[in-house]
Amino acid sequence: MRKKRGAPIADLPPGTIAAALDGIDRRILDILQTDAGIANAALADRVGLSPPACLGRVRRLRELKIIRRQVALLDAAAVGLPVLVWVGVSLRRKTDDAIARFRQVVLGEPAVTACAVVAGEIDFLLSVRAATLPAYHALAQRLFSEENGVGAYTSHVAIEEVKELAPLPLSSGRREP
Repeated sequence: MRKKRGAPIADLPPGTIAAALDGIDRRILDILQTDAGIANAALADRVGLSPPACLGRVRRLRELKIIRRQVALLDAAAVGLPVLVWVGVSLRRKTDDAIARFRQVVLGEPAVTACAVVAGEIDFLLSVRAATLPAYHALAQRLFSEENGVGAYTSHVAIEEVKELAPLPLSSGRREP
């Protein structure tokens, strides 16, 4: 579906906003995913727009919630959290209440840096950061308890982080190095 010239992109039906993004929008998003602090003038130059036109597009992408937030990615080891553990969690019961309760537990735990509900042998997959393995062990005993509805969990300690928080592949399936 092509957007009509001058028609607000926000007026498109849900699910069609991505299809309505043009090449310049996608290039802006590609650049901002790797350098959210880039100056508007530099971004405009890289995508071939005037600074006011570029700023307008970035504002629109924010209003549409395509750009959800701007963050700084920290070096986990440098800030004292070198231990990364991927945790698979299975709940004792699969009721809506049990799932909602565990979600709340996860949302309230700063050490959990990512969480997804998954299909398969486990119910949740979590990314957890800790200063040491004993610190992770203490957190796991508290967080993955029967009291929080957990039936079982498995911990997978990362030996090496190969790829983390990669940009979404908007232009193609491959990224430039």
